[in-house]
Amino acid sequence: MFIERDVARELEKGRKRFREPGHVPYPVEYSNDIGDFNVLEMLMGQSIQKSISIHKFVKPPNRVLDLGCGTGTWIIAAAKEWPNTAFVGFDIADIQPDLTQKKMEIGDLHKRITWVHGNFLERLPFLDEEFEFVRIHDIGLGVPEDEWQDVIEEVARVLKPGGVLEVMEYDIIFPCADPPIPETPSPPSPSGTITQASQIPEKLKNSNGSDSVRSTASSTPSLKRSGSAQLLSREPENRRDHSALKDAFHRMLTRRFINPNVLSVLPFYLQTSFKDVQSHPHFVAHLPPPSDGPGGTSNETASFRLTSDSGIDMDFTHPEQMLDIAPRNALVASAFNVFNTPKKANIAGRLSLARAMRLVIGCKEEMWVEYERLHREKREKPNPRLDREEFEMHFQNWENDMQDRINLRGAMMAGLNWKEPTGLDHPPWRTWKEKEKEGREPPQSSSSFGKKEASRSHRIFICTKEDRTDHQSAWFP
Repeated sequence: MFIERDVARELEKGRKRFREPGHVPYPVEYSNDIGDFNVLEMLMGQSIQKSISIHKFVKPPNRVLDLGCGTGTWIIAAAKEWPNTAFVGFDIADIQPDLTQKKMEIGDLHKRITWVHGNFLERLPFLDEEFEFVRIHDIGLGVPEDEWQDVIEEVARVLKPGGVLEVMEYDIIFPCADPPIPETPSPPSPSGTITQASQIPEKLKNSNGSDSVRSTASSTPSLKRSGSAQLLSREPENRRDHSALKDAFHRMLTRRFINPNVLSVLPFYLQTSFKDVQSHPHFVAHLPPPSDGPGGTSNETASFRLTSDSGIDMDFTHPEQMLDIAPRNALVASAFNVFNTPKKANIAGRLSLARAMRLVIGCKEEMWVEYERLHREKREKPNPRLDREEFEMHFQNWENDMQDRINLRGAMMAGLNWKEPTGLDHPPWRTWKEKEKEGREPPQSSSSFGKKEASRSHRIFICTKEDRTDHQSAWFP
């Protein structure tokens, strides 16, 4: 007699959660700026895919779920394109518009759109096999690594057989150029070195047995305990060294058990619930150089690239690199048509950095919690006020550095051969830039420190739920 064991159920019994029940780990405080960039990103995506969805439906689905819908921008646009489809937007935050207001000027769309609020880390309040299409876009900052499988399993539960899950996710990146490694290592501090890994509790382990931060944030520098236990209370020697903030950012993720390498862990969890998983090539936006560095405002340096499945990093400004993959992938070919000039690729890269910057700004207060927790024990006497002043100084330097790299005004002027009007007030980052240049050499490389760092990295997955008619159990008819 054959006995079929439900392996998934057995694993579920022993599955432990790092998160407390009901807790929402998402660290971002929503702002209108984030909403604006979400709209811009959606419009850029539509210009590439020529549709509201990446998956090409023979006919529009009847019922759609947008998991983590945010302000509901995508749902409203999709409802206009698919006039016979019903939509449900699910999010923890009540930030969606009241569609019944006349000022919305969207006709009777509100009759086909429903906003539902709740935590997608818990069981979803929907029936089995309720939806034909589920969309997930950029929820990685709110999903602990040990709960990705739960989220995907719940999506599979509410999908109809033959239904489609469309996922666009991003690696979680603190955008900055890593500081240079000293040629001669400094001797260890007498009181020892405190590394990020030493702060990780035993239960903060990945499925491969390594700790979460060591495996995903290996570039995070160590923090050394000084002899006097007093930390920096003046301007750093290098204003573009953001190691302290980057460390606080990754500690914030670690405390929530959030793996920043979402694109590395997500395929495994998708394949545990879906047999048909298709992935598109990996898009990478590189960190633009400082405005006075090589290629800083020149339209000859593009910062928006694509990495093929073979791992080849392709520049959109070099068509010959695209020839072998574009014919095999319609999305790549369409993206190449959109970003087919250095000017367009340059602007796209800078906008990607602006979006990533706004997300980090949304995490500022949660980063401060980690910064203060890390530094208060290093002082002879606790001094939260001084810690906050130093944190604000570091954060302002980072913001000014990113604004200098984004420099859309300079990129537009270089691309269109415009001259800057006289009499305009300098933005704060421009004043910061002028002070930085006083008595200092200009950056010697495109990233200010040498290598090409990423500011944004995303990938698209299309998953189809197996139709019951296509599968029968080996033991049961």
